[in-house]
Parts: sequence; C-alpha cells; structure tokens
Amino acid sequence: MKIGFIGTGNMAEALIKGLLSKKVFHKKNIIGFDINKKRLTSLKRKYGIQVTTELNQIVSDAHIILLAVKPQQMADALNTLCTQLKTNQLVISIAAGLPLSFYTQRLGKKIKIVRVMPNTPAMVNLGVAAFLATKNCSLTDKKQVTQIFNAVGLCFEVKKESLLDSVTAISGSGPAYVYLFAQAMIQSAIKLKLNPTQSKLMVIQTLLGATSLLQQSNESPQELIKKVASKGGTTEAALLSFSSSHFEAIIDKAIQQAYDRSQQMAKTMGN
Repeated sequence: MKIGFIGTGNMAEALIKGLLSKKVFHKKNIIGFDINKKRLTSLKRKYGIQVTTELNQIVSDAHIILLAVKPQQMADALNTLCTQLKTNQLVISIAAGLPLSFYTQRLGKKIKIVRVMPNTPAMVNLGVAAFLATKNCSLTDKKQVTQIFNAVGLCFEVKKESLLDSVTAISGSGPAYVYLFAQAMIQSAIKLKLNPTQSKLMVIQTLLGATSLLQQSNESPQELIKKVASKGGTTEAALLSFSSSHFEAIIDKAIQQAYDRSQQMAKTMGN
C-alpha cells in the first residue's frame, strides 16, 4: 500500500512524520510531489521518502492520494488527475473550504473521495481531524483515513458536510483562539511587572497544565473551575469580571462567525 502526497507543505510534512513514527507506512511507500525541488530534497533527506516532480508518478504508483495543495490550486491539480485516476484509488483532500461536490464534479462520482478538516497541532502529534466520505467509500477506506490522521492526533467521521463547518469553527480555527488568549495573558503579566520571558513561560505552562488536567480528569470544566475559585478570592474576582463582560457570549459569537464564514467559503469556492 502506497500513499502519495500532492503538495508537501507543513501539514503534509506533519502527516509524513506521524505516519513514519507510528509505522503506518514505510518510507519507501510514501511519495511526495511538489513543484518546489528544494522542498522535495529537504523531505527526502529528513525522512527518506520517495519524491517526484512528475504528477503522473503519484497517480500511477499510489493507492491513496492525499491532496495537500492550497484551495486556489486545487482545480488545476484535479484537472490533471481526472483522466488518470482509477476507481480503486482513494483520494483524500485536506484543503479548507472546498465541498465534496467540488471534487466529484471534476473527478466523477465513481472516484472515492474523502474530505478532511485537520488542524495545525497535528505538527506536534496533537491534532484533531474530522472527515466526510463519499457514499462509495468502503469501511476499509474509512479505517485507512482514520489510521492516517490518528498518527498525528485524534480523528473521527461526521455524517453530513455542514458538520465539517462546525469542526472548522471549533478545532480548525480553535488554536488561534487559544493563542489570542495566551497573548492577552502574557501582555497582562508584563503589565504587572513580570519578566517578559517568565511571563511567556508561565502562561504556556499554565495552559498546558490546565488542559492536561481537563483531559485526564473525569470532572467537567465547571467542576474544575470551582476547585480553583474560592468564595471571595482572587479567581472569583477575575471570573466575575469575565462574566460582566459577557465572555461566554463573546466566544459563542466568534465561533458562530467562523462557522458562517466556513459555509460562505464552501458556497463561493465550490463551483
């Protein structure tokens, strides 16, 4: 079983690294295609995978073809692939904003296609990915997709395309929300006269510790909040400030905006 990557950017590299470390694929069975020869040379040196600048080689050799090019470049890639793909090959796309109809219109309804929404923490094996498959994909195909993305984190299937917009708003965009919160905490720490380097380390470790505890504990976020916030204490004062500023409503509105934008992009780019 061979997997071919069309496009070898950061997400593709994260997947290659994960697939090798988890021994899902041997390096001789991973092929990378890119027009950037320096990028291919770098990946071959780092991981020992097969590389090519000929798209035809990916199509002829790979059982699974993973599309990792930018959405704006996808139509050109599909136009090249459409006459060469076989119905027993599995096509996986990680491009944001392009609905399954975009692929079926160009590749045909007989080709097995899976649309995946991953996120950037895949680069440190802590990613989240959700996928939607066309009806002609088998249980084995879906298991392969799950195995590929489990190599860099957590992967699950959704049953309808609108749910991928929900996933985009939560886990796809979610890391940026956390970074924004971290940035605000760091700036506040510096304002309170803490050393900038210590401020950054303190905030990162606090977020890491809190999320690890949340993951390992059987308690809900609300229950864990109660363990930190004493009646009349400092944490309660901060939480009351968040509440008076409608913090939860702000988060909800932002996520809804991300969801709406994802749906708009699918309509605009899906033609």
